Amino acid sequence: MASLVGTGCLVVDVAITAYPPWPAGPLPVSTVLGPADAPTRIAADRATRLGYFEHRVADALYGTDVRPTRRHQLVSAQVRATSVFAVELLRVPSEFGSGAAIAVLHLRFGADPLAELAGLTDLSPSEHGRSNRNRIEALLPDGVRVADRTRRCWTLAHLTRTDGDWPEVMPIEYAGWGARDQWLWLLASATPVSRFPPDPEGHEVAFRGRVRFSADWQALVLRDGAAFLGTTADPEDDTAFHQIARTHVHSVYLDAFLLGRLQVRALNDLAERVAAVRTNRLNPPALASLERRLIDIRGVLGTDHVTVRGMGNELLAAYRDQHRLPDLRTRLVEDLADCTRFVEASTARAVNAALGILTVLGVPFALAYGGAAAAVDGSPTAFLWSTGIAVLLAAAIVVLLPPVRGMLRVLVGRARDPSETDPP
Repeated sequence: MASLVGTGCLVVDVAITAYPPWPAGPLPVSTVLGPADAPTRIAADRATRLGYFEHRVADALYGTDVRPTRRHQLVSAQVRATSVFAVELLRVPSEFGSGAAIAVLHLRFGADPLAELAGLTDLSPSEHGRSNRNRIEALLPDGVRVADRTRRCWTLAHLTRTDGDWPEVMPIEYAGWGARDQWLWLLASATPVSRFPPDPEGHEVAFRGRVRFSADWQALVLRDGAAFLGTTADPEDDTAFHQIARTHVHSVYLDAFLLGRLQVRALNDLAERVAAVRTNRLNPPALASLERRLIDIRGVLGTDHVTVRGMGNELLAAYRDQHRLPDLRTRLVEDLADCTRFVEASTARAVNAALGILTVLGVPFALAYGGAAAAVDGSPTAFLWSTGIAVLLAAAIVVLLPPVRGMLRVLVGRARDPSETDPP
């Protein structure tokens, strides 16, 4: 009888007030190859991963030797029927979230990975969700807790079979999907069909996040999870290939998804900031701050090309597509461009108004002072009389000429839509 070999991760946003004294760096997931009497251990530690990712995103994923942003701890615990063998913490870069971090629980599934995975995702205020939250927080160090607004874990799964022959696990309506795709969907969504039945005829749309690695395995990336499925046998006596694949899932491919999660967080935070901007508070310094933040996101977190080899870029692209990040970034650029045009136009109007006021109101003073200088001597009395006359003439110009009043309103920032009313 075929047996399943399943591992995975729970990824959840957490609030952090104290960083634990855990070993620095990512979890050094290892693969043991070769004969039992002379094994070779290959570890996906920080140094190995730095050769996989572009240098520009390394600090966001791992930090530096002096200030690491990633820590890990080996554990031996249970969350319901699933074993937890390690916990990682990734601090969100301070530019994009103070006191925020991402926790990763590394899992080994039991006999029923589909049911186990579906039972772990809920973090809602329901009784089941509160139970999951308490179980996860029990594995987190002091000073770290699940973020209040978190309602669901993001999941990552890797599953193989000793004979590679996958049986169908969805109702007859989904027979056209094929057994492998049924497993991929249920693993990636971490949701049973009884809770959410996808459209049987929507296979092409549902699997637009598929990433094919080789004839031996493939992945499906959805909004709330991703799954890797071995499409060839994973026999217990010869597991070298699928062991290496499993190591990749728990290391560099997990990191690609974590980077995507940081991008989602940063861009959505920026979108909230842009949406909160009102025209009466929009000025060159405020606009420059928003533009700097967008540039920092690209510089610190990269875009869609972050690895030098492998399929990390494809996985990140699929994740970004599921979260509509390309559209969001395009929209942000357009919104900031609109803000730039508004600020530039407002500045130009203010400058033109100032020049107009200086020109129009300067005429009465020039005439008054010139007439006083020609008619009388330059006594203080004559200066005061000419100044008074100039002020009266200027006031008359402002009262009688609406364009001048408009320039004054622009200059003092009081131009407003006629439908607006003063707040109470």
